[in-house]
Amino acid sequence: MDRLFVDEAHYFKNLFYISKMTRIAGLPQTASERAFDMYLKVRHVQSVNGGGGVVFATGTPIANSMAEMFTMQRYLQPEDLKKHNLGLDNGCMFFRRDGPFAAAFSLCCFCHRWTG
Repeated sequence: MDRLFVDEAHYFKNLFYISKMTRIAGLPQTASERAFDMYLKVRHVQSVNGGGGVVFATGTPIANSMAEMFTMQRYLQPEDLKKHNLGLDNGCMFFRRDGPFAAAFSLCCFCHRWTG
């Protein structure tokens, strides 16, 4: 198999990740075997095709959280995560306060609204 086309890819968003951060809204601690099975298939196809060969189709790639964004990047952009030292399985590097989104968005401590 040299190509993988996945429709309704949001069904595979509960991929495991390792993080010391617990009880944080938007960072669920759930994992599914279906997502892990897809992850193994995606990584195999990418290894055969030099990092490509996978297409995800979905109407809701990121519905509720940064964890979903991290999951989609782990499926489709693993080399970019490694290149920028954001961790492939370790969510702490991606979710940390000084991570990739800290400069773009911040929560105003007075009005509790997002700015950026």
